[in-house]
Amino acid sequence: MVPSFYRAQNDCKISLDSAHFKCFMDLRWTWQLYDWYCSQGITPIVVDGDDVMKQPAVIRKLCEICGMDPDEIMWEWEHEEAPENPLANRFKSTLINSKGIVSGKDSANLNVEEECKKWEAEFGQEVGGRMKAKVEMSMPYYEKLRERRLQA
Repeated sequence: MVPSFYRAQNDCKISLDSAHFKCFMDLRWTWQLYDWYCSQGITPIVVDGDDVMKQPAVIRKLCEICGMDPDEIMWEWEHEEAPENPLANRFKSTLINSKGIVSGKDSANLNVEEECKKWEAEFGQEVGGRMKAKVEMSMPYYEKLRERRLQA
């Protein structure tokens, strides 16, 4: 999540130090929002991206909860033209360049140390190290949210 978001933001010259980047790349805020809703008697639905890719039953259940027809889920789609907005284009690039859910982009077997080496090679040692710190800082919140994710 962190390197993908950074690539998209970097294309638009948004700094790693920007408030925008800090807000969206720190799951502490997502956890606090989740916790606040729970304190108001509302339990938010948490969907993990890995489940979207690997557990179609989770998406069907989400549709049912939201009052949508699960038989209308698009598991495959036609090619779409890239949007003119560079930020939208970057965020949608995988979707635009695919014809269905892309396997192999899940977090199974990811190792932060190994990923950090890749980030340092791609973005430089300073940015790679900062990404690693961001991931490590967010992991406790990710785990708490993941424990509460929708399951089929």
